[in-house]
Amino acid sequence: MGEPGKVYLVGAGPGDPDLITVRGAQLCRDCDVLIHDSLVPAELVSSSSAPEKIYVGKTDGGHAMSQEEITALMVGLALRPDGPRSIVRLKGGDPYVFGRGGEEALACREAGIPFEVVPGVTAGVAAPAYAGVPVTHRVTSRGVIFFTGHLAGGNLEHLPWDQLASSGFTLVSYMGVKTAGRITERLLEAGLDPETPAMMVQEGTTPGQRSVTGTLETIARVAEEAQIRPPAVTILGRVVELSARLGAQRPRPLAGRTVVVLKAEESSYDELAPLRRAGARVVEVPIVRCAAGPEHHQGRATVAGLGPDDVVLLRSGAAARFFGQAWLAVNPGPQPRLIAGSRTVAHTLRGFDLQVSFTEERAAGAAKILAAAGVEPGSTIWLPRSRGAGDRTIRVLREGGYHPRPIPLYDTLPVVVPADVQSLLSSGRTDAVLFLSGSCVEAAVAAAPGLATEAGKGITFGAVGPLTAGVAEGLGIHCAVIPERPRVGDLIGSLMAAMGVGDPAPEGMEDDRTDPPPSSG
Repeated sequence: MGEPGKVYLVGAGPGDPDLITVRGAQLCRDCDVLIHDSLVPAELVSSSSAPEKIYVGKTDGGHAMSQEEITALMVGLALRPDGPRSIVRLKGGDPYVFGRGGEEALACREAGIPFEVVPGVTAGVAAPAYAGVPVTHRVTSRGVIFFTGHLAGGNLEHLPWDQLASSGFTLVSYMGVKTAGRITERLLEAGLDPETPAMMVQEGTTPGQRSVTGTLETIARVAEEAQIRPPAVTILGRVVELSARLGAQRPRPLAGRTVVVLKAEESSYDELAPLRRAGARVVEVPIVRCAAGPEHHQGRATVAGLGPDDVVLLRSGAAARFFGQAWLAVNPGPQPRLIAGSRTVAHTLRGFDLQVSFTEERAAGAAKILAAAGVEPGSTIWLPRSRGAGDRTIRVLREGGYHPRPIPLYDTLPVVVPADVQSLLSSGRTDAVLFLSGSCVEAAVAAAPGLATEAGKGITFGAVGPLTAGVAEGLGIHCAVIPERPRVGDLIGSLMAAMGVGDPAPEGMEDDRTDPPPSSG
Protein backbone atom coordinates (compact mmCIF):
# COMPACT_ATOMS: atom_id res chain seq x y z
CA MET A 1 0.00 0.00 0.00
CA GLY A 2 1.30 3.48 -0.93
CA GLU A 3 1.52 6.55 1.24
CA PRO A 4 -1.85 7.91 2.41
CA GLY A 5 -3.20 11.22 1.22
CA LYS A 6 -2.71 14.33 3.31
CA VAL A 7 -5.55 16.07 5.15
CA TYR A 8 -5.58 19.83 5.61
CA LEU A 9 -7.86 21.18 8.35
CA VAL A 10 -8.49 24.67 7.01
CA GLY A 11 -10.33 27.51 8.73
CA ALA A 12 -12.56 29.39 6.29
CA GLY A 13 -12.89 32.38 8.60
CA PRO A 14 -16.00 34.00 10.08
CA GLY A 15 -18.08 34.44 6.91
CA ASP A 16 -16.48 37.04 4.67
CA PRO A 17 -14.70 34.96 1.97
CA ASP A 18 -11.86 37.49 1.86
CA LEU A 19 -10.91 36.72 5.46
CA ILE A 20 -9.53 33.25 4.72
CA THR A 21 -5.74 33.05 5.01
CA VAL A 22 -3.60 33.07 1.88
CA ARG A 23 -2.46 29.52 2.69
CA GLY A 24 -6.04 28.34 3.17
CA ALA A 25 -7.23 29.88 -0.10
CA GLN A 26 -4.35 28.28 -1.99
CA LEU A 27 -5.11 24.83 -0.58
CA CYS A 28 -8.82 25.18 -1.41
CA ARG A 29 -8.05 26.10 -5.00
CA ASP A 30 -5.61 23.27 -5.65
CA CYS A 31 -6.91 20.31 -3.60
CA ASP A 32 -8.22 17.01 -4.96
CA VAL A 33 -11.23 16.84 -2.62
CA LEU A 34 -12.97 19.65 -0.77
CA ILE A 35 -15.08 18.64 2.26
CA HIS A 36 -17.02 21.70 3.41
CA ASP A 37 -19.48 22.81 6.09
CA SER A 38 -22.67 24.87 6.02
CA LEU A 39 -20.98 28.03 7.37
CA VAL A 40 -18.34 28.07 4.63
CA PRO A 41 -18.82 30.96 2.15
CA ALA A 42 -20.19 29.70 -1.17
CA GLU A 43 -17.56 31.76 -2.99
CA LEU A 44 -14.76 29.64 -1.51
CA VAL A 45 -16.44 26.43 -2.64
CA SER A 46 -17.13 27.67 -6.17
CA SER A 47 -13.58 29.01 -6.58
CA SER A 48 -12.08 25.59 -5.82
CA SER A 49 -10.93 23.50 -8.77
CA ALA A 50 -11.30 20.27 -6.76
CA PRO A 51 -12.75 17.49 -8.95
CA GLU A 52 -14.81 16.36 -5.96
CA LYS A 53 -16.66 18.63 -3.53
CA ILE A 54 -18.53 17.02 -0.65
CA TYR A 55 -21.02 18.91 1.50
CA VAL A 56 -21.18 17.72 5.12
CA GLY A 57 -23.03 20.64 6.70
CA LYS A 58 -24.44 20.41 10.20
CA THR A 59 -27.11 22.81 11.48
CA ASP A 60 -29.78 22.74 14.15
CA GLY A 61 -32.23 21.75 11.43
CA GLY A 62 -30.44 18.62 10.34
CA HIS A 63 -27.15 16.98 9.40
CA ALA A 64 -25.97 16.02 5.95
CA MET A 65 -23.62 13.66 7.83
CA SER A 66 -22.96 12.93 11.48
CA GLN A 67 -19.55 13.82 12.90
CA GLU A 68 -18.63 10.15 12.96
CA GLU A 69 -19.53 9.83 9.26
CA ILE A 70 -17.53 12.94 8.39
CA THR A 71 -14.45 11.61 10.17
CA ALA A 72 -14.83 8.20 8.53
CA LEU A 73 -15.18 9.83 5.12
CA MET A 74 -12.05 11.93 5.59
CA VAL A 75 -9.98 9.02 6.85
CA GLY A 76 -11.35 6.65 4.20
CA LEU A 77 -10.45 9.02 1.36
CA ALA A 78 -6.92 9.47 2.67
CA LEU A 79 -6.32 5.72 3.08
CA ARG A 80 -7.78 4.64 -0.25
CA PRO A 81 -4.90 3.28 -2.40
CA ASP A 82 -6.11 5.13 -5.49
CA GLY A 83 -7.56 8.00 -3.48
CA PRO A 84 -6.89 11.74 -3.52
CA ARG A 85 -3.51 13.04 -2.42
CA SER A 86 -4.75 16.38 -1.08
CA ILE A 87 -7.92 16.51 1.04
CA VAL A 88 -9.10 19.85 2.40
CA ARG A 89 -11.52 19.78 5.31
CA LEU A 90 -12.84 23.34 5.14
CA LYS A 91 -14.50 24.50 8.34
CA GLY A 92 -16.17 27.78 9.30
CA GLY A 93 -14.07 30.00 11.55
CA ASP A 94 -11.04 28.26 13.04
CA PRO A 95 -10.82 24.44 13.05
CA TYR A 96 -9.74 24.32 16.68
CA VAL A 97 -12.25 26.82 18.12
CA PHE A 98 -15.51 24.95 18.76
CA GLY A 99 -15.12 23.32 15.34
CA ARG A 100 -14.30 19.73 16.39
CA GLY A 101 -11.09 20.04 14.42
CA GLY A 102 -9.20 18.55 17.34
CA GLU A 103 -11.25 15.37 17.08
CA GLU A 104 -10.61 15.13 13.35
CA ALA A 105 -6.88 15.75 13.85
CA LEU A 106 -6.73 12.96 16.45
CA ALA A 107 -8.52 10.61 14.05
CA CYS A 108 -5.89 11.36 11.41
CA ARG A 109 -3.06 10.79 13.89
CA GLU A 110 -4.52 7.45 15.02
CA ALA A 111 -4.94 6.30 11.40
CA GLY A 112 -1.39 7.33 10.45
CA ILE A 113 -2.58 10.04 8.08
CA PRO A 114 -0.41 13.15 7.73
CA PHE A 115 -2.31 16.37 8.40
CA GLU A 116 -1.78 20.09 8.64
CA VAL A 117 -3.85 22.67 10.47
CA VAL A 118 -4.38 26.04 8.79
CA PRO A 119 -5.90 28.39 11.39
CA GLY A 120 -8.76 30.72 10.53
CA VAL A 121 -10.12 34.00 11.85
CA THR A 122 -12.62 33.07 14.54
CA ALA A 123 -16.08 34.66 14.78
CA GLY A 124 -15.66 35.49 18.47
CA VAL A 125 -13.08 38.12 17.53
CA ALA A 126 -14.18 39.09 14.02
CA ALA A 127 -17.93 39.57 14.50
CA PRO A 128 -17.51 41.96 17.46
CA ALA A 129 -14.77 43.84 15.58
CA TYR A 130 -17.03 44.38 12.57
CA ALA A 131 -19.74 45.55 14.97
CA GLY A 132 -17.41 48.13 16.53
CA VAL A 133 -16.41 46.14 19.62
CA PRO A 134 -12.78 45.26 20.47
CA VAL A 135 -12.95 42.19 22.69
CA THR A 136 -10.05 43.51 24.78
CA HIS A 137 -9.06 47.02 25.75
CA ARG A 138 -6.22 48.17 27.98
CA VAL A 139 -8.52 50.12 30.30
CA THR A 140 -11.86 48.33 29.95
CA SER A 141 -10.98 44.62 29.66
CA ARG A 142 -7.59 42.95 29.81
CA GLY A 143 -8.84 39.53 28.82
CA VAL A 144 -11.49 37.63 26.91
CA ILE A 145 -13.13 34.27 27.60
CA PHE A 146 -14.75 32.24 24.83
CA PHE A 147 -17.34 29.60 25.65
CA THR A 148 -20.01 27.72 23.74
CA GLY A 149 -23.70 27.97 24.50
CA HIS A 150 -24.49 24.87 22.44
CA LEU A 151 -23.73 21.63 24.21
CA ALA A 152 -24.74 18.01 23.77
CA GLY A 153 -28.16 17.48 25.30
CA GLY A 154 -28.44 21.20 26.05
CA ASN A 155 -26.40 20.73 29.24
CA LEU A 156 -24.77 23.98 30.37
CA GLU A 157 -24.25 22.92 33.98
CA HIS A 158 -20.58 22.07 33.71
CA LEU A 159 -19.53 25.61 32.85
CA PRO A 160 -17.74 27.47 35.70
CA TRP A 161 -20.36 30.19 36.08
CA ASP A 162 -18.90 31.67 39.26
CA GLN A 163 -15.49 32.09 37.65
CA LEU A 164 -17.00 33.54 34.48
CA ALA A 165 -19.02 36.09 36.45
CA SER A 166 -16.09 37.18 38.61
CA SER A 167 -13.37 37.21 35.95
CA GLY A 168 -13.74 40.86 34.94
CA PHE A 169 -12.99 39.75 31.38
CA THR A 170 -15.07 40.12 28.24
CA LEU A 171 -17.29 37.05 27.78
CA VAL A 172 -18.04 35.83 24.27
CA SER A 173 -20.59 33.06 23.74
CA TYR A 174 -20.66 31.04 20.52
CA MET A 175 -23.76 29.18 19.29
CA GLY A 176 -25.91 30.52 22.11
CA VAL A 177 -28.96 32.04 20.40
CA LYS A 178 -31.40 29.39 21.62
CA THR A 179 -29.80 29.18 25.06
CA ALA A 180 -29.28 32.93 25.60
CA GLY A 181 -31.96 33.05 28.29
CA ARG A 182 -30.42 30.20 30.27
CA ILE A 183 -26.92 31.63 29.92
CA THR A 184 -27.94 35.05 31.25
CA GLU A 185 -29.90 33.45 34.10
CA ARG A 186 -26.87 31.46 35.24
CA LEU A 187 -24.58 34.49 35.04
CA LEU A 188 -27.07 36.59 37.02
CA GLU A 189 -27.28 33.84 39.64
CA ALA A 190 -23.48 33.81 39.78
CA GLY A 191 -23.44 37.51 40.61
CA LEU A 192 -22.64 39.24 37.32
CA ASP A 193 -24.06 42.77 37.30
CA PRO A 194 -27.43 42.76 35.46
CA GLU A 195 -26.47 46.13 33.89
CA THR A 196 -23.42 44.61 32.18
CA PRO A 197 -23.49 45.85 28.55
CA ALA A 198 -24.37 43.12 26.07
CA MET A 199 -24.52 42.69 22.30
CA MET A 200 -25.57 39.87 19.99
CA VAL A 201 -24.14 39.86 16.45
CA GLN A 202 -25.73 37.77 13.71
CA GLU A 203 -23.80 36.62 10.61
CA GLY A 204 -20.73 38.61 11.54
CA THR A 205 -18.46 39.95 8.75
CA THR A 206 -21.00 39.11 6.05
CA PRO A 207 -23.29 41.53 4.17
CA GLY A 208 -26.12 40.19 6.33
CA GLN A 209 -24.48 41.21 9.63
CA ARG A 210 -26.75 42.92 12.12
CA SER A 211 -26.55 43.41 15.85
CA VAL A 212 -28.66 44.29 18.86
CA THR A 213 -27.55 45.72 22.18
CA GLY A 214 -28.89 45.59 25.69
CA THR A 215 -27.74 44.49 29.11
CA LEU A 216 -27.11 41.09 30.62
CA GLU A 217 -30.65 41.23 31.96
CA THR A 218 -32.33 42.22 28.67
CA ILE A 219 -30.23 40.85 25.81
CA ALA A 220 -32.08 37.52 25.45
CA ARG A 221 -35.44 39.30 25.14
CA VAL A 222 -34.09 41.99 22.82
CA ALA A 223 -32.54 39.38 20.52
CA GLU A 224 -35.76 37.34 20.44
CA GLU A 225 -37.84 40.41 19.59
CA ALA A 226 -35.39 41.29 16.79
CA GLN A 227 -35.55 37.69 15.51
CA ILE A 228 -31.79 37.24 15.68
CA ARG A 229 -30.95 33.88 14.10
CA PRO A 230 -27.90 31.62 14.14
CA PRO A 231 -25.05 31.93 13.45
CA ALA A 232 -24.52 34.60 16.08
CA VAL A 233 -22.17 35.44 18.94
CA THR A 234 -22.99 37.23 22.20
CA ILE A 235 -20.56 39.70 23.80
CA LEU A 236 -20.84 40.62 27.49
CA GLY A 237 -18.70 43.32 29.04
CA ARG A 238 -17.94 47.05 29.13
CA VAL A 239 -16.16 46.83 25.76
CA VAL A 240 -19.65 46.75 24.17
CA GLU A 241 -20.01 50.45 25.10
CA LEU A 242 -17.15 51.27 22.71
CA SER A 243 -19.32 50.40 19.72
CA ALA A 244 -21.14 53.73 20.08
CA ARG A 245 -17.83 55.57 19.58
CA LEU A 246 -16.07 53.25 17.15
CA GLY A 247 -19.10 52.77 14.91
CA ALA A 248 -20.79 49.50 14.11
CA GLN A 249 -21.34 48.33 10.56
CA ARG A 250 -24.60 49.84 9.35
CA PRO A 251 -27.18 47.10 8.77
CA ARG A 252 -28.10 46.58 5.13
CA PRO A 253 -31.77 46.60 4.17
CA LEU A 254 -32.12 42.82 3.86
CA ALA A 255 -29.83 41.91 6.75
CA GLY A 256 -31.09 38.80 8.47
CA ARG A 257 -33.32 37.77 5.57
CA THR A 258 -32.80 34.38 3.90
CA VAL A 259 -33.49 33.78 0.21
CA VAL A 260 -33.32 30.23 -1.16
CA VAL A 261 -32.69 29.92 -4.90
CA LEU A 262 -33.63 26.55 -6.38
CA LYS A 263 -31.69 25.94 -9.59
CA ALA A 264 -30.12 23.42 -11.91
CA GLU A 265 -26.88 21.88 -10.70
CA GLU A 266 -24.77 23.14 -13.59
CA SER A 267 -25.95 26.74 -13.36
CA SER A 268 -24.50 29.76 -11.58
CA TYR A 269 -25.88 33.28 -11.57
CA ASP A 270 -24.07 36.57 -11.13
CA GLU A 271 -27.54 38.15 -11.03
CA LEU A 272 -27.83 37.14 -7.36
CA ALA A 273 -25.20 39.73 -6.40
CA PRO A 274 -27.72 42.55 -5.70
CA LEU A 275 -29.43 40.39 -3.06
CA ARG A 276 -26.12 39.81 -1.33
CA ARG A 277 -25.19 43.49 -1.58
CA ALA A 278 -28.48 44.29 0.15
CA GLY A 279 -27.48 41.99 3.01
CA ALA A 280 -29.59 38.92 2.31
CA ARG A 281 -28.29 35.46 3.03
CA VAL A 282 -28.60 33.77 -0.38
CA VAL A 283 -28.64 29.98 -0.32
CA GLU A 284 -28.19 28.46 -3.78
CA VAL A 285 -29.61 24.94 -3.85
CA PRO A 286 -28.88 22.68 -6.83
CA ILE A 287 -32.11 20.71 -6.97
CA VAL A 288 -32.20 19.32 -10.53
CA ARG A 289 -29.68 18.08 -13.06
CA CYS A 290 -30.14 18.18 -16.84
CA ALA A 291 -28.58 15.11 -18.47
CA ALA A 292 -28.77 13.29 -21.77
CA GLY A 293 -29.01 9.52 -21.64
CA PRO A 294 -28.54 6.79 -24.26
CA GLU A 295 -32.32 6.64 -24.78
CA HIS A 296 -32.25 10.08 -26.41
CA HIS A 297 -30.81 8.81 -29.70
CA GLN A 298 -34.23 9.18 -31.30
CA GLY A 299 -34.26 12.87 -30.42
CA ARG A 300 -30.88 13.34 -32.04
CA ALA A 301 -32.09 11.45 -35.10
CA THR A 302 -34.94 13.95 -35.36
CA VAL A 303 -32.50 16.84 -35.13
CA ALA A 304 -30.42 15.26 -37.88
CA GLY A 305 -33.39 15.42 -40.22
CA LEU A 306 -34.14 19.12 -39.75
CA GLY A 307 -33.43 21.60 -42.54
CA PRO A 308 -34.03 25.20 -43.67
CA ASP A 309 -37.79 24.71 -44.11
CA ASP A 310 -38.31 23.69 -40.49
CA VAL A 311 -39.15 26.00 -37.57
CA VAL A 312 -37.64 25.27 -34.13
CA LEU A 313 -38.85 27.06 -30.99
CA LEU A 314 -36.52 26.98 -27.98
CA ARG A 315 -37.66 28.40 -24.65
CA SER A 316 -34.98 27.43 -22.14
CA GLY A 317 -31.23 27.58 -21.79
CA ALA A 318 -31.05 23.81 -21.28
CA ALA A 319 -33.07 23.11 -24.44
CA ALA A 320 -30.81 25.45 -26.41
CA ARG A 321 -27.67 23.80 -25.03
CA PHE A 322 -28.74 20.24 -25.78
CA PHE A 323 -30.06 21.22 -29.21
CA GLY A 324 -26.77 22.93 -30.06
CA GLN A 325 -24.80 19.88 -28.97
CA ALA A 326 -27.04 17.56 -30.95
CA TRP A 327 -26.89 19.75 -34.05
CA LEU A 328 -23.10 19.88 -34.14
CA ALA A 329 -22.94 16.13 -33.57
CA VAL A 330 -25.37 15.04 -36.29
CA ASN A 331 -26.05 17.79 -38.86
CA PRO A 332 -23.63 20.67 -39.51
CA GLY A 333 -25.47 21.46 -42.76
CA PRO A 334 -28.04 24.21 -43.51
CA GLN A 335 -29.86 24.88 -40.26
CA PRO A 336 -33.59 25.26 -39.58
CA ARG A 337 -35.17 28.56 -38.59
CA LEU A 338 -34.46 29.04 -34.90
CA ILE A 339 -36.75 31.13 -32.72
CA ALA A 340 -35.47 31.95 -29.22
CA GLY A 341 -37.83 32.55 -26.32
CA SER A 342 -35.36 34.89 -24.57
CA ARG A 343 -32.06 36.67 -25.06
CA THR A 344 -30.19 34.01 -23.12
CA VAL A 345 -31.57 31.23 -25.29
CA ALA A 346 -30.35 33.19 -28.29
CA HIS A 347 -26.95 33.70 -26.66
CA THR A 348 -26.64 29.97 -25.96
CA LEU A 349 -27.50 29.07 -29.55
CA ARG A 350 -25.01 31.55 -30.96
CA GLY A 351 -22.37 29.87 -28.82
CA PHE A 352 -22.79 26.89 -31.19
CA ASP A 353 -22.42 29.18 -34.26
CA LEU A 354 -26.14 28.89 -34.95
CA GLN A 355 -28.12 31.78 -36.43
CA VAL A 356 -31.22 32.94 -34.56
CA SER A 357 -33.94 34.44 -36.73
CA PHE A 358 -36.03 35.92 -33.89
CA THR A 359 -35.55 36.60 -30.17
CA GLU A 360 -38.47 37.34 -27.84
CA GLU A 361 -37.85 40.14 -25.33
CA ARG A 362 -40.93 39.70 -23.11
CA ALA A 363 -42.60 36.98 -21.07
CA ALA A 364 -44.86 36.05 -23.96
CA GLY A 365 -46.65 32.74 -24.51
CA ALA A 366 -45.41 30.29 -27.13
CA ALA A 367 -48.11 31.14 -29.71
CA LYS A 368 -47.49 34.88 -29.27
CA ILE A 369 -43.75 34.38 -29.78
CA LEU A 370 -44.39 32.60 -33.08
CA ALA A 371 -46.88 35.23 -34.20
CA ALA A 372 -44.37 37.99 -33.38
CA ALA A 373 -41.77 36.11 -35.41
CA GLY A 374 -44.14 35.98 -38.40
CA VAL A 375 -44.71 32.23 -38.31
CA GLU A 376 -48.09 31.46 -39.88
CA PRO A 377 -50.65 29.27 -38.07
CA GLY A 378 -50.74 25.80 -39.56
CA SER A 379 -46.93 25.53 -39.45
CA THR A 380 -45.19 22.58 -37.83
CA ILE A 381 -43.18 23.71 -34.81
CA TRP A 382 -40.34 21.57 -33.46
CA LEU A 383 -39.82 21.82 -29.69
CA PRO A 384 -36.51 20.60 -28.21
CA ARG A 385 -37.21 19.90 -24.55
CA SER A 386 -36.80 17.48 -21.67
CA ARG A 387 -38.43 14.09 -21.84
CA GLY A 388 -40.60 14.82 -18.80
CA ALA A 389 -41.80 18.29 -19.84
CA GLY A 390 -45.50 19.02 -19.37
CA ASP A 391 -48.06 19.54 -22.10
CA ARG A 392 -48.90 23.19 -21.45
CA THR A 393 -46.82 24.54 -24.35
CA ILE A 394 -48.18 21.83 -26.63
CA ARG A 395 -51.73 22.81 -25.71
CA VAL A 396 -51.11 26.55 -26.21
CA LEU A 397 -49.59 25.99 -29.64
CA ARG A 398 -52.47 23.81 -30.76
CA GLU A 399 -54.94 26.43 -29.59
CA GLY A 400 -53.01 28.96 -31.67
CA GLY A 401 -53.38 26.83 -34.78
CA TYR A 402 -49.85 25.40 -34.86
CA HIS A 403 -48.73 21.77 -35.06
CA PRO A 404 -46.23 21.17 -32.23
CA ARG A 405 -43.71 18.31 -32.50
CA PRO A 406 -41.68 17.69 -29.30
CA ILE A 407 -38.04 16.56 -29.56
CA PRO A 408 -36.99 14.94 -26.24
CA LEU A 409 -33.26 15.62 -25.93
CA TYR A 410 -32.54 15.32 -22.21
CA ASP A 411 -33.89 14.38 -18.81
CA THR A 412 -34.36 16.70 -15.85
CA LEU A 413 -33.35 14.61 -12.84
CA PRO A 414 -33.79 15.51 -9.16
CA VAL A 415 -30.66 16.05 -7.07
CA VAL A 416 -30.54 14.71 -3.53
CA VAL A 417 -31.13 17.68 -1.23
CA PRO A 418 -29.07 17.65 2.01
CA ALA A 419 -31.04 17.21 5.21
CA ASP A 420 -30.18 20.67 6.51
CA VAL A 421 -31.45 22.30 3.30
CA GLN A 422 -34.68 20.31 3.52
CA SER A 423 -35.01 21.57 7.07
CA LEU A 424 -34.34 25.15 5.97
CA LEU A 425 -37.17 24.90 3.43
CA SER A 426 -39.58 23.43 5.97
CA SER A 427 -38.73 25.20 9.21
CA GLY A 428 -40.03 28.73 8.70
CA ARG A 429 -36.49 30.17 8.70
CA THR A 430 -36.74 31.15 5.02
CA ASP A 431 -38.09 34.51 3.88
CA ALA A 432 -38.23 33.89 0.12
CA VAL A 433 -37.92 30.93 -2.26
CA LEU A 434 -37.18 31.46 -5.95
CA PHE A 435 -37.95 28.82 -8.58
CA LEU A 436 -35.83 28.98 -11.73
CA SER A 437 -37.77 26.33 -13.68
CA GLY A 438 -40.86 24.17 -13.44
CA SER A 439 -38.73 21.11 -12.76
CA CYS A 440 -37.16 22.96 -9.82
CA VAL A 441 -40.66 23.45 -8.38
CA GLU A 442 -41.47 19.75 -8.72
CA ALA A 443 -38.16 18.68 -7.14
CA ALA A 444 -38.59 21.18 -4.29
CA VAL A 445 -42.07 19.95 -3.39
CA ALA A 446 -40.81 16.36 -3.52
CA ALA A 447 -37.91 17.22 -1.17
CA ALA A 448 -39.96 19.45 1.17
CA PRO A 449 -43.70 18.71 0.77
CA GLY A 450 -44.48 21.22 3.50
CA LEU A 451 -43.73 24.09 1.11
CA ALA A 452 -47.19 23.64 -0.36
CA THR A 453 -48.85 23.57 3.08
CA GLU A 454 -48.14 25.05 6.50
CA ALA A 455 -44.38 25.41 6.09
CA GLY A 456 -44.90 27.68 3.11
CA LYS A 457 -46.89 30.25 5.04
CA GLY A 458 -44.94 33.46 5.45
CA ILE A 459 -42.58 32.65 2.57
CA THR A 460 -42.54 34.92 -0.48
CA PHE A 461 -42.38 32.65 -3.53
CA GLY A 462 -41.03 33.85 -6.85
CA ALA A 463 -40.90 32.28 -10.32
CA VAL A 464 -38.65 33.22 -13.23
CA GLY A 465 -41.61 33.29 -15.61
CA PRO A 466 -45.29 32.42 -16.07
CA LEU A 467 -44.62 28.82 -17.12
CA THR A 468 -42.73 28.13 -13.91
CA ALA A 469 -45.38 29.98 -11.89
CA GLY A 470 -48.04 27.81 -13.50
CA VAL A 471 -46.27 24.64 -12.38
CA ALA A 472 -46.07 26.04 -8.86
CA GLU A 473 -49.79 26.93 -8.81
CA GLY A 474 -50.61 23.40 -9.93
CA LEU A 475 -48.73 22.07 -6.90
CA GLY A 476 -50.40 24.43 -4.44
CA ILE A 477 -47.78 27.20 -4.29
CA HIS A 478 -48.69 30.77 -5.20
CA CYS A 479 -45.84 32.81 -6.64
CA ALA A 480 -46.33 36.44 -5.67
CA VAL A 481 -43.23 37.56 -7.58
CA ILE A 482 -43.13 37.03 -11.36
CA PRO A 483 -41.06 39.43 -13.50
CA GLU A 484 -42.38 40.94 -16.72
CA ARG A 485 -39.50 39.35 -18.61
CA PRO A 486 -38.40 35.75 -17.87
CA ARG A 487 -34.89 36.60 -16.76
CA VAL A 488 -33.11 35.85 -13.52
CA GLY A 489 -31.94 39.43 -13.16
CA ASP A 490 -35.50 40.69 -13.54
CA LEU A 491 -36.73 38.14 -11.00
CA ILE A 492 -34.17 39.39 -8.47
CA GLY A 493 -35.18 42.99 -9.13
CA SER A 494 -38.87 42.13 -8.68
CA LEU A 495 -38.18 40.30 -5.41
CA MET A 496 -36.16 43.19 -4.02
CA ALA A 497 -38.94 45.60 -4.98
CA ALA A 498 -41.44 43.34 -3.20
CA MET A 499 -39.18 43.46 -0.12
CA GLY A 500 -39.12 47.23 -0.29
CA VAL A 501 -35.51 47.76 -1.37
CA GLY A 502 -33.58 48.56 -4.51
CA ASP A 503 -30.17 47.35 -5.64
CA PRO A 504 -27.52 49.03 -3.47
CA ALA A 505 -24.98 48.72 -6.28
CA PRO A 506 -22.32 51.43 -6.52
CA GLU A 507 -23.26 54.25 -8.86
CA GLY A 508 -22.60 53.40 -12.49
CA MET A 509 -22.76 49.64 -11.97
CA GLU A 510 -25.46 47.68 -13.73
CA ASP A 511 -26.40 44.02 -13.65
CA ASP A 512 -27.40 43.40 -17.26
CA ARG A 513 -26.83 39.68 -17.64
CA THR A 514 -29.86 37.92 -18.98
CA ASP A 515 -28.98 34.25 -18.66
CA PRO A 516 -32.18 32.38 -17.81
CA PRO A 517 -32.13 29.07 -16.03
CA PRO A 518 -32.14 25.64 -17.56
CA SER A 519 -35.73 24.50 -17.68
CA SER A 520 -37.78 21.45 -18.38
CA GLY A 521 -39.33 23.38 -21.26
